[in-house]
Amino acid sequence: PRKDGYPIMASFVSIYFRDFRVVQIEVSGARFKTTDGLSVKNTATQWEKHFPKFEQSFHKFAHQSADGVPATKIFENYEDDVATGIAWYYGGMGDLAPDPDPDGSVTAVVVHKPGEPVIIDPDGGGRYIYKERPNRLSTDR
Repeated sequence: PRKDGYPIMASFVSIYFRDFRVVQIEVSGARFKTTDGLSVKNTATQWEKHFPKFEQSFHKFAHQSADGVPATKIFENYEDDVATGIAWYYGGMGDLAPDPDPDGSVTAVVVHKPGEPVIIDPDGGGRYIYKERPNRLSTDR
């Protein structure tokens, strides 16, 4: 975490299982790339050009923290090429966040079973490194 105790976004890999089989992998690190070289460093617009048969959906998530840290709301646009089995999402955090910008970098890339839609993470997909501020927990000194 940052020195002020607020969270920072961490690169993550999430693996979804169903009946002991991997059905979806979600990554936010730029080290992971498609065979065409696309990663989270690319814009949604660039992803759309490579996967023009995508379907778009908008999702709003409420953050679980009592403080609303890092933000009380997370807004994400998911774009999913169901037939190919690849999706990406982008958006923003905060009550006054601007509309998701397809010309900014994507938050994460999701590889899933072709022919089945992406599984939307119920908490908004954000993975944060976070420590409660001092005096919030009895274990803080």
